[in-house]
Amino acid sequence: GSPLCMYQFGNVFGFGREPKTDIDAITYHPFTKHVVVICQNQYFKVPVIDDSGNAVLSVEALQKRLDEIKNVSQSNPIATR
Repeated sequence: GSPLCMYQFGNVFGFGREPKTDIDAITYHPFTKHVVVICQNQYFKVPVIDDSGNAVLSVEALQKRLDEIKNVSQSNPIATR
């Protein structure tokens, strides 16, 4: 296949939905240093970039953190309607 243009890749991350009174706003935060993981209707903030722009976690450490999040959310379920 043909190589893809990576220009838009920078716009994939850093966006969020900010609740407003009449209509929500889409906001862009290009210097965000964390990701939010949603598991079992629970939200977990995971730091991934330090102040210098370097990865905080190795691939193995990130996998371990995601496994921990999965275990915590499964052992402490939140009731939904």
